[in-house]
Amino acid sequence: MNEASTAGPTERRRAVPGRKSGLARKRQHPEQLEVTVPVVFKQHLRSGDAAHVVIEVLRHVLFMRGQLPMPFQQLVKVLDEREERDEVDRQQKSAAAAAAAAALAAREGRGRTREGGDALGSGLTETVGRRRSKKAKSGRPLAKAPPHRRARKSLRALAETTLAVEEAFADAARKGRPVLEALVLLGASHLSPRKIYSVTFTGSSLDESSESKDTATRNTASGGDVRGKSNLADAYSRTLVRSMVGKMSSMPLRGLGSCRVHLFLRIAEGPVPDICTAVPVANETMVPASSALTSKTVMMVFTLKRCRTLEKPLGTQE
Repeated sequence: MNEASTAGPTERRRAVPGRKSGLARKRQHPEQLEVTVPVVFKQHLRSGDAAHVVIEVLRHVLFMRGQLPMPFQQLVKVLDEREERDEVDRQQKSAAAAAAAAALAAREGRGRTREGGDALGSGLTETVGRRRSKKAKSGRPLAKAPPHRRARKSLRALAETTLAVEEAFADAARKGRPVLEALVLLGASHLSPRKIYSVTFTGSSLDESSESKDTATRNTASGGDVRGKSNLADAYSRTLVRSMVGKMSSMPLRGLGSCRVHLFLRIAEGPVPDICTAVPVANETMVPASSALTSKTVMMVFTLKRCRTLEKPLGTQE
């Protein structure tokens, strides 16, 4: 079976010493709180399925931490509807502009017939005046892009990240070097992140030979989705996200504002035997630079594990 463990936020606290400020106390005597939620999966993960799980966790983290205004699928739908409305508006405006230009040309033609070159000269004067006014206005600072355009730019960046993650998983599987861990870091620098999310794969076969039973229902890439994902991968990611949301519902979550997102993959140096191990992964193993964690750092750890010796039929209950 595959087991996913979710480790919750890491918040550093300490009892109050008598002489120092609260900030100094937190920095010198942090206290770490970690919550783990096990989730059991019953089949192997293909490289595409594992990449889909990582991307779904990334999407939910971005929404949960205020980097996306709404869940990914809902945002894609809203932006598509907005683009359709904008296209209709552009067509209507272009049609209205063409009609106005035709009417103006007709009026100018009648004016040139009656007054000779006076109407043409006045038209040229007005054109030059408009160009000068545009040049004068060009020195003004540019207006901020509307929210839907900024959201569309974020989706394009997320689509590029999705493709890069999928290619990295597939390349590692072809070389027989499975991905052991995916790290999502939120903060100005990856050396001192404010939020840390880790997806760790243990005891799982992440190669192309471990085909799932849903190979006939593959989806294609659309709107940033992972190519080659299966319905089984959707079920895995939903289970993982539901467990994360359920465990984190009692904890205060605040948006970070606009911040950088860093995604790292840790790949094995060689083939990893498919064994069943129940040893938890320590925080120091997942984040070697643990000294860089601050009092505001939040860590969530997802450990995906498949144990052949404990595998159950799909119809059985846990």
